[in-house]
Amino acid sequence: MQTLFYSPGSEATVLLEVTDGYSNVRQDSLTTPSLYIIKPDLTVLDGYVQYMDRISTGLYIFKFTLPSGGSAVGTYIADISYTDPEGYNSNSTVQIIVSAPHGIYNISVG
Repeated sequence: MQTLFYSPGSEATVLLEVTDGYSNVRQDSLTTPSLYIIKPDLTVLDGYVQYMDRISTGLYIFKFTLPSGGSAVGTYIADISYTDPEGYNSNSTVQIIVSAPHGIYNISVG
């Protein structure tokens, strides 16, 4: 599993590389890869399922803006589904760790 590190409110970038099952040569997925983002509270981020953009043979990208504020801190999971070049349904998971810059976050008590 790939792990990415970001701060709240940052633009996160998720990449997927699809290769054949024999020589690890990049090949396109037979379907456009789709993904959804699971938030730290284990609910799905609003507006998902989304589709990734193909940027080169076998290489796909998806960018999104992480929520901001103290409640955005935690571990997010990007769950990606696609059909590999041999026709098998495949999944890839990316862990996105969101932490406050320098471990400090401004909290006001009302």
